[in-house]
Amino acid sequence: MKRFLVFLSAAVLILSGTVLATVAVGSGPQNGGAAEKEGASGERDQKISKEFFSGLGGGNILSHAIGAAKSSESSPGLLMDLSLERAIELACETHLLTRLAEEGIAGARGKEWQAASALLPHIGAESYLRRVGKENLKAMGFKSGGMIGPFTVFDARFRMTQKLLDLSDLSSFQASQIGVRIAKHESDFAMQKVIFLASLAYLEALRAQSELKAAEADVELAQRLFAQAERQQGVGIATGVDVARAETRVAQETLRAEKAKTDVHDALISLQRVTGVPYETTLRLKDSLLYVEEPARDTEESASAAEENRIEMQIARERVRMAWYQLNGTRFESLPEIDFTGDVGLKGLGMDESARLVGEAMFLIRMPLFESGQISGAIKEARSAHKQQEITYEDLKRQVAEDVHMALWALETGVAQVRASAKVYELAGRELQLAENRFKQGVGDNVEVLNAQTALANARDAYISALNDYHCSRMNLYFSLGEAESFRLQKAEI
Repeated sequence: MKRFLVFLSAAVLILSGTVLATVAVGSGPQNGGAAEKEGASGERDQKISKEFFSGLGGGNILSHAIGAAKSSESSPGLLMDLSLERAIELACETHLLTRLAEEGIAGARGKEWQAASALLPHIGAESYLRRVGKENLKAMGFKSGGMIGPFTVFDARFRMTQKLLDLSDLSSFQASQIGVRIAKHESDFAMQKVIFLASLAYLEALRAQSELKAAEADVELAQRLFAQAERQQGVGIATGVDVARAETRVAQETLRAEKAKTDVHDALISLQRVTGVPYETTLRLKDSLLYVEEPARDTEESASAAEENRIEMQIARERVRMAWYQLNGTRFESLPEIDFTGDVGLKGLGMDESARLVGEAMFLIRMPLFESGQISGAIKEARSAHKQQEITYEDLKRQVAEDVHMALWALETGVAQVRASAKVYELAGRELQLAENRFKQGVGDNVEVLNAQTALANARDAYISALNDYHCSRMNLYFSLGEAESFRLQKAEI
């Protein structure tokens, strides 16, 4: 008995060591295996999406006419191939936001020139002809002399003024330079927003067109099942009720297809509005809703990159600096200012040989001594404005981090929804096939077939919606990272 216990203990130890060694070996490439599994899942998702859209049929033509294909054939000159990249280019060229932003740069440059003008020389010309009735020479500084006149005085000269020291105007000029940079950043940000809007409009057009093709596929399926019900009735397997149900289903799917055409029309109008394409143009979309796998991103690294790259953050930083220079400008108003003024010209009793060359030069120092709180009040206002910009900047940093976190979460859930809806679509197709076989064999009526047909139609719509939401989540992620121009779709197989 003792020997048996010893043998059993040794066997347990050997078995435990074998299991631990196996676990250790298996745990080595675990992360790599997960990555390979994730990559395989992405390839499978792409394959499923290709098979799905291949089953719906090719062609991404959008038209306001009843028949898109017929419209493009009858008016070939109005057919335009439109990719996502081209749609973005057209939107950036024609959209109101980008055009106003460009004008904003011109306005900021105008303010910069106005601020610089206070530091640059000002040259002007002035002339006058004055008739004096009486003049007191003693009042003019002559110790002897009485009243003279009447006489005429002519004066024509050039005058120049130049600021030699004015720190307040210098700070205003520096603030205006930052204003130009802010205007350029705002122009870039407007372009990012236009890219976002154009991408969403393009995705909406793809969704509407895909749902129309799905609705047309459901009409074809309903017509086929209706013909099957009529054949079944002809051989005595089905009843008139089965035929009526199938015919009703055809009418319902036809109505749904007509509603889908309305959605296509609305989506096309929105896309043409954003891109500036004429409304009578028929569009053929070159990209598709095919699944595109996104690489894994670290949340904290993405948030840090967004904080550095987001144009709103750059604008906020520049506004803090601009407010600082404006605050300095108000502080420097209490310091001395030094100006130079000089003029040269002709002065005499008239525009004749009596006119002589005259001129003067003057250095002027000004400094406010008591301004009843005007400068101190302006300093408090500017200090408050600077503090507000700092508070806004800190809040924007948290907002950017929140945007990235939410975008990554939405992308992750979007992938899960695409895979779940694809599974539902696959099972719905299998359910319809089984129900159709049962109906062919005369096991029951076509209620199961119609229910399975409804499930398949809903599964198609759900899969299209999931793909559209997934791409919108991708676009939102790129926008939150400040990389909206990097968003891409997969080309359609036309």
